[in-house]
Amino acid sequence: MNLLKIAALGCFILSAVCLGNVDAAPDLGAAAGSIPAGANSVSREGSFERFQSSVDAARAALSNGNGAAAARGYQALLEQAPNHPLLQLGLARSLVLFHRPAEALRTYRRIADEGFGGIVIQDAAFAKLNGRHGFRKLNEDARSGSSVLQPAEVAFTLPDSRTIPEGLAFDQPSGRFFISSTYLRKIVVRGPDGAFNDFVGAGDNGLLQVLGLKVDPVRHWLLVCTGADDDKLDEFKATDVGRSALFIYDLSNGRLVGSLWGDRARVHLFNDLVLTPSGAVYITDSREGRVYRFAAEQDGLTPLTSADAFVYPNGIAADPSGRWLYVADARGLWRVDTRNGRIRPVSHGNGISTVGIDGLYYRRRALVGVQSDVNPNRVVIFSLSKNGRTITGQRVIERADPRMSSPTEGVVVDDWLYYIANSEQGRVGENGVLPKDDHAPRTRVLKVRLQGTPPWRQSRAGR
Repeated sequence: MNLLKIAALGCFILSAVCLGNVDAAPDLGAAAGSIPAGANSVSREGSFERFQSSVDAARAALSNGNGAAAARGYQALLEQAPNHPLLQLGLARSLVLFHRPAEALRTYRRIADEGFGGIVIQDAAFAKLNGRHGFRKLNEDARSGSSVLQPAEVAFTLPDSRTIPEGLAFDQPSGRFFISSTYLRKIVVRGPDGAFNDFVGAGDNGLLQVLGLKVDPVRHWLLVCTGADDDKLDEFKATDVGRSALFIYDLSNGRLVGSLWGDRARVHLFNDLVLTPSGAVYITDSREGRVYRFAAEQDGLTPLTSADAFVYPNGIAADPSGRWLYVADARGLWRVDTRNGRIRPVSHGNGISTVGIDGLYYRRRALVGVQSDVNPNRVVIFSLSKNGRTITGQRVIERADPRMSSPTEGVVVDDWLYYIANSEQGRVGENGVLPKDDHAPRTRVLKVRLQGTPPWRQSRAGR
């Protein structure tokens, strides 16, 4: 699910920054660990909840004017998520409050160098440093580094503003796109003639919010993640929250082949998935903080990693061998060995940030990431070292496009990335209420070419 849902719906730990009030801490999402009353859940404090508690403590110290305590809290958090722009922003604000302007400017500089200058130039605490040495140059760099870059074309627009999509898949032989609906709990198909129809109807066989989906061209399946992380779906029932499943549909007719539900003794959210050449499917469980494996020869889902190995894992990709997975969580990117489930952080040098990634795709020894609800939203290609352990450079191919608003996932087709540019997930209110609005924006699917784009920006790790 996309990052907008952190503050109101409980997804990643990123949210819109509270701008204009120097004493206001950046809101990294207070509702992420909450479950509506009556939900089917087991009380537990996992990695996400512990991380969120630390975020809340740092925010409270900043809001209470205790700059020293806030700075210590954000510094501790940045040891876990070193390139998280909103944690860096919290630290910078704390340093301003703590009367350490030089250190604050250095922290703002890191944010700008990572490409998130938008939150720097809009921050009231940063404005208080006007006149300090280095302020003017940093202000200019932050503006230029977050300026509009929009080569993407509109591939198509969804006709129903109530779709509130999340995932996108493509079937090459038939030329069909499949779009998941988080609100209407269904799957929409767009034919090669441009016509839209329901491929799977609302709530089919217990469908909840429809999230990530992938085409299996060998078995002619559509693999679908479904679950309820919150109340932002039609016909919401509190008992559905924390339930999640992998649904498998026949590509030819939309009939259900089978469904695999997570253990009801635990809280789950099967968020995204990837298919490897062997036919194995790997699924991120955002609520349990782990990756599951499914193979046709096995009966059910098996854990690949331990619970709480990740902090809200989301996007997932696999290298061509199928041995190595790449998982995006709230702290950045991780590399997973499918033989034993061992995880390691993907290293990179200064000036690169891998947080906030929703959709994640492997292509030509590089990772393509849709970074959502950071400022600015962007699509980035991260080049990888030969051994796949290190990011050696990055290329921003779409940034600050006004058509982007809470972008989510996409699919690589030939030399293009098609992706959901404006999911509109923030429009859904409490208890699944979607206000009637005849003028509500319709979701666009943009496509951006993955070659012939601006030159690589090398990180120090790759030089």
